Amino acid sequence: MCGIVAIVRRPSTRPAPAAADVIGMVEAASVALGEAAAACGQPGALARELGSVAERLHGANQLLGSVPGLRLLLESPEVADTLRDLIDGATASVAALEARLDADTSLDPAELEHLNEQLVRVRDGLWALGSDRLRAGHAVAELLAERQLTAGSAPAAVEAYLSIHQALTALDRLEVRGRDSAGLHLLVSGHELDRDDPVVAAALESRGRDSSFGSGSVRLVDGVLSIVHKTAAEIGELGDNTAALRAAVAADHLLAAALASVDARVLVLAHTRWASIGII
Repeated sequence: MCGIVAIVRRPSTRPAPAAADVIGMVEAASVALGEAAAACGQPGALARELGSVAERLHGANQLLGSVPGLRLLLESPEVADTLRDLIDGATASVAALEARLDADTSLDPAELEHLNEQLVRVRDGLWALGSDRLRAGHAVAELLAERQLTAGSAPAAVEAYLSIHQALTALDRLEVRGRDSAGLHLLVSGHELDRDDPVVAAALESRGRDSSFGSGSVRLVDGVLSIVHKTAAEIGELGDNTAALRAAVAADHLLAAALASVDARVLVLAHTRWASIGII
């Protein structure tokens, strides 16, 4: 069984969200959750409050989506720190509220089911913010730092590394039955690399010899730079493949040079193969 991912991105025209807007929404949700966990309100009122909390969290998640939200996190690292603290506090409040509801035997089953539905929405919002948005910001920041780039100086790299991170995250989620191999194929256009530059020429020569297009191979065809990174192992843990691919991308000097162009665009193709045996 196999999993295939493709990510095509167009330049975003949406401005980066204001830090106060994002933090304000998550902070209001966190405060409301803390009050709900401490109070003993009516089930109907509590469900409405939880629904409002979920809307705030999902609204903040939408603001932090894609490249504009990523730029906010990269250019203002303190925003990520603040959000992490708020998310941790809100998650603790949800756990306290769930424990209280589990202990309350007076709740009507229909009321309890409705409350649980709203709690799932709240948990989904917290998970998306912490595990998707903040994780993406951290991962892309690490890739930029590895190449000594900044969000302001390398806008194309921000977009490209976000696409690569999303592809790797998708591979992680596809590897549900174990893993034995995975790969990335990066197609970079608008890179402005000079084929006659000695450094570029040497990289193309040394990495273009493998006729089987093995890991690390490079081709330059019709102006499009084609780079592959692959990994395979019969024994390992979930996450090993994507960790190896992420390390290979971080160490790829030719890719970083290609992404220095403001006009660079990357099409990301990814693939994983896993054994069709064993428990999920």
